[in-house]
This record gives sequence, structure tokens and C-alpha cells, in this order.
Amino acid sequence: MTGAGVLRESLSAKRHSRAELDIKPELYDLWLDQLVQAVREFDRMFDTEIEAAWRRLLQAGIECVKSSGYQRAGATCLRRQT
Repeated sequence: MTGAGVLRESLSAKRHSRAELDIKPELYDLWLDQLVQAVREFDRMFDTEIEAAWRRLLQAGIECVKSSGYQRAGATCLRRQT
């Protein structure tokens, strides 16, 4: 991951932490479900493969924010998800 990528994730985790926006961790799963539902409704090419790609891509960032960002403002996720 590049330095810019780490910085971007750090800022995102900090912004969503208890100290700033105070978004509860359990809300991210609901948000992801609703986002996927919107894509399902508006993307004519939507299928299970596309759904899996959306979920796989976003889950890495969501887990970062849920596991470290919410606990400690400014925490970073340094492991790269593939």
C-alpha cells in the first residue's frame, strides 16, 4: 500500500471514530446492505459476482474502521486486503 493509501485510510478511520462522527460500528453492516440493494435496483448487469465484488471491496475498509478506527481515533489499517 502506498503512503497516500495509508494516509487516506487513517484519515477515514479517524473521521469515523468515536471522537469525531461517532458512527456506531454496527451501522456499517446496515449501510453496506443498503448500498448493495441500491446497486441491485439500478444496475441492469447486477449479479451475484458483482455483489460479491462490491462486498469484498468495501468490507476491508469497513473492518478497518470498525476494528481500529472506532476504538482509537487516527488508528490505521496497515494490512492490505486482496
